[in-house]
Order: sequence, then C-alpha cells, then structure tokens
Amino acid sequence: MIEIPDIFIYGNGEYPVLKDGSDISPSQWVEYISQTALLAESDLPKTYREFTRIDRGSCSDTVRAVALAGQGRCIIRRGDFLSGAKLLGQAIRIIPDFSKDARAFILLEMVSFLGMIGSFEISRLLLQQIPMLTRSEYLIKLAEYYTLVQHIRTGKPDVMDKLIASLEYFTNVKLHSVAAYHHKIMGNLLRRKGKYDLAVQEYEKAVDLADLHKFPHISVAVKHDIGMLLFYQGRYEDGIKTMKYCIDKAENSYTRAFIFANLGFIHLKKKDDENAHRWFDKAMDEITSHGVFHMLPGVCYYLGHIHEKQGQLRLAKFYLEKASKAAHDLLKQNFPYNGDRERAITGYIRFLEKHPAVSGDPLEDMDISFAIDRSLKEIRGIFQHGVLSHMVQKYGSARKSAQVMKMSERTFHAIQKRVRDYSGKFMPKEIIQLFIDRQELNWSEINQRFESILLKYLLKEYGSKRAASEKLQMSYPHLVGRTKKISESRI
Repeated sequence: MIEIPDIFIYGNGEYPVLKDGSDISPSQWVEYISQTALLAESDLPKTYREFTRIDRGSCSDTVRAVALAGQGRCIIRRGDFLSGAKLLGQAIRIIPDFSKDARAFILLEMVSFLGMIGSFEISRLLLQQIPMLTRSEYLIKLAEYYTLVQHIRTGKPDVMDKLIASLEYFTNVKLHSVAAYHHKIMGNLLRRKGKYDLAVQEYEKAVDLADLHKFPHISVAVKHDIGMLLFYQGRYEDGIKTMKYCIDKAENSYTRAFIFANLGFIHLKKKDDENAHRWFDKAMDEITSHGVFHMLPGVCYYLGHIHEKQGQLRLAKFYLEKASKAAHDLLKQNFPYNGDRERAITGYIRFLEKHPAVSGDPLEDMDISFAIDRSLKEIRGIFQHGVLSHMVQKYGSARKSAQVMKMSERTFHAIQKRVRDYSGKFMPKEIIQLFIDRQELNWSEINQRFESILLKYLLKEYGSKRAASEKLQMSYPHLVGRTKKISESRI
C-alpha cells in the first residue's frame, strides 16, 4: 500500500463533495479527458457539465475516482491548491485495488501537484511507484516526462535529448496538450541557457499546438513565458506588453495573479517601485478575493520589501508579518519550507533583527494630507465610498463584499447610498488598499482604526484640539472625548 502524503488528506478524514462544475475551465477539462483517453479502464464524458448530469450511483468507482482527480486538477490549476489536493486524496482513497492503471494515473496527478509546490523528494518517491503499478507504456512515458521536469526544476538541466525523445512519443500518440507542454519546457530550458532565439522557436511551436487543438490556457501560459523571455533580454516594454495581453486572455484567477506578481517583479528589477507596488497590489486583490492563498507569502514579502526600501517601516512590518504568517499557515497544511515560504519567514526575522523598535499602525506611514481642510463627515464619506467601491470591484458583488466585512447586505446598500455623493473625490488608493488587505477587520473596526490615525494626524497638523474641532466641524467636547479614547487605546 502506497503511503499518501499528508497534504492530500483532510485532518478529520472527510473530503469535499463533487461540485456542479460551473467553475471548471472547459479547456482544462478537455485537456484532462484527452489524457485519460489512453486509460482503457475509464471512459469519461467530454465535458465536466456532462459528468455532473450522469447517475453517479451507476458509474464505477474507477470512473468516479478518475473524475474526482480531474476536478482536483482543474481546481489546482485555478489556484485553489488545498481543495484540489484534497480531491486528489479522495480519488486515490476510493480507487479499487484492481484499477492499477487508473491508480497510477492519479498518482501522477499528485506528482504534478507536488512539483508545482516544490515537494520534489516526495514527488520522486511517488514516481518510483509507477513502474510497480502499471505496464502501460503511456503511463510509464508520462512518469518519465514528469521525472525530466523535476530534474529541470531541481537544477539538472542536461535533459534536452530525453525531452526530444519524450516529445516524439507524445506526438505519435496524439496527446497534443502534453506535446505543447514539452515545447514550453524546452523553451524555458533554452531561455535559461541564454539561447533566446531557439527558445522562441519552441514557444511558437507550443502556441501553435495549443491554438490548433483549442487549449487556450496552455497558449496563455506559453505567451507569459515569452513575456518573461523578453524581460530577460532587457526588452522590458515588449515583455510588459506581452504580459498585459496574457492578463486579458487568462481563464482563471491563479493565472492572472501569477502574471500580476511577475509584472510586479519585472518593475522591481527595473527599480520602478511605484509600478511594482501597483502590480503587487493587483496580485493581492486577485489572491485574497479568489483564494489563491499559496501566493500570499511571496506577494506580501515583496510589498514589505518595497516599503522597507522607502523607509516606511510600519508598512514594511505589516506586510512582512502577513507574509510570514501566511507561510506558517501553509507549512501547517504540509507545504514544503522553500521558495517564497522560506523567503517570507526569514525576511520577517531579518526585518525584526534590523528594526526591533518599529511599532504603531502602518497607516501612520501614509500621506493623509487629502483630509486637510475637510470636515469629518466629508472625510468619512470619501473613505467609506472608496472602501466600498473597491470591495465591490474586488469581490464582484455587494453581497460578497458585505459577507467579507461581516455586515448585512441591507446595511451595505444603505451605506453605499449615503456616501454616493462622494464619488470622484480624491482618496489615496494605497490607504484603501491597506484596509482591504487587513481582512481581519470588520466594517466597524475599519472605520475606528482609520479615524483614530486620522485624528492623530490632524491634531498634529492643526496644532490644537480647538483648531481641529473647527476644521472638522465637530464639537470640541466630542473631539476631546474621541482623542481621550485614542490615547487610552494602543491603536
């Protein structure tokens, strides 16, 4: 019996139920079906929607398990790594012992996922099981292909001849999606060796295959790599243009978040911190609104790094602490300690060693001068309108936004109506973004935190409580009471 890695197992032994498939990418499901076509033991519907309509009670456990693995794969490619991994775990749990080819196929899906998160040692152990389970030439060739990919990812790049031989096999059996991935990986390998013209040729072959056989998600992934190649060539503007094209064509949040983050990285390398921050903010929005949480440590780390460079140490601490916490949360879910997770944890430790005395609210590092010479009512209106508008833009609806902020939808609409007159009035986006990123705060806490920092700033700006009360158009006793509460709190 093969021991299944913990990341594929729910702690309570329970697994998610099949969903209706409305969020499954059609082209990714078709790609999956094309790969199962060579499994004689399973005959899956050509679309996921068809699968959800069949009588599950009458289909075999093998078909059910392979379909679960397919759903897991599609969910992983969408960016929900944890849910997708658990579905793979459920699939391997229900597969009958006699369905050895199907079991090997599901193990290879696990191998693919483990490679994505950097669990190479566990991935290697699973790959060793494949020849013991199956005599299928297709599955053994697929295992060999994943082994080559793993060699490249772990710094053993001298595999080009073997990749070419592998490509020939998958071309002959007409697995066009796998063949396209071969060209993509060969392009990446050539790019790393600085052979840019040859890399482009491989990328173009991959795009041609993907477009011809209607795999748009593969085409976008390859064009993203072309954009990165242009960046490595020093052709920044061409690279950025290509990456922006990919954003418009991306099928899912994971792909968009990945591209946003790489655009942030490109601008960071250009020493353009302002635009780097802007793209990392977009990545944060995509990550937190669509559950692509495995990317959170890296994006927060780079945001913290930017703020540290700019001397905004409270903001730097906020994002680096968030990066470290997100990394620790993933480690508890059996993600490996490497890559962005390691970078986030060690980065926060180094920051605390360099800046042990940093404390206070990160908002104190921001420019709140937009509030000068405005009444408190107007400032509140501008702030609340900005936050609510951004939430709806991020989550797609008032209902979802209200749920995130722990308020009723009716209250959300009432506040929207009350502050709609403040539309178009200037409010620094980075202030709104900071509060959006602090998802632990509900609506009431967001407003209290903002007003506390606001009043501290304006009292210093105006020089006295009397002057501040006049500018803010609030009674002097009320202002005194509010400032007393602020001084008694640790906000």
